[in-house]
Amino acid sequence: MPKSFAKKNKEIRQEALREELKAREYLRQLQDIDETLKKNYKDITPAEVSALRLRADINFKRLDKVLPNLSSVEMTADITVNNERELSEAELLNIAASGSTGDSEQKGSESKSSSVH
Repeated sequence: MPKSFAKKNKEIRQEALREELKAREYLRQLQDIDETLKKNYKDITPAEVSALRLRADINFKRLDKVLPNLSSVEMTADITVNNERELSEAELLNIAASGSTGDSEQKGSESKSSSVH
């Protein structure tokens, strides 16, 4: 029997909550490491520094699994440049009245497509 929409939605929300809680715990552990280093930076031994670094590295790797990697997100945008000297009086008044930048397909406008990585 197929799952209902509500049940699927509940499972998705539960999984998202689990991922959020994991991320918060990993961040809390990293904050604990930071606080330990701030409080004990004069008295800490090289062995303790190595252990703290290992714990921090493990938590960063864990975070990579639960948080999105923003370097892999691609944004695209269509940019329209209007030359106000080429617009008619009516088009300029319309833009001024509406507070918008006008239609994207106006006479005399040049369109550029840009991709941001």
